[in-house]
Amino acid sequence: MKKITWVLSILIVVITIFSSCAPRVVVAKPPVAVVTRPAPPGPRYVWVDGNYIRSGRTYVYHPGYYAIPPRGKVVYKPGYWVRRGNGYYWRNGRW
Repeated sequence: MKKITWVLSILIVVITIFSSCAPRVVVAKPPVAVVTRPAPPGPRYVWVDGNYIRSGRTYVYHPGYYAIPPRGKVVYKPGYWVRRGNGYYWRNGRW
């Protein structure tokens, strides 16, 4: 009996963790943010486009910024909206 209880407890924890990691689907994409890029602070800086951050049942736009690439000549791949079922979710940008 203890073993069954232990296995069920672990299963509940795993399901809870993975369900909270699932992307939040919204019915309509928010309007495209229009951003004016300021001048870069230095020659090694590259522009990182803004991302949408999940906030409850919706997404909030987080503006872009300049950053030094983490290593070598990596390229930043901007985030984008992915269609899922009857809605969309935001896939974050990455280096």
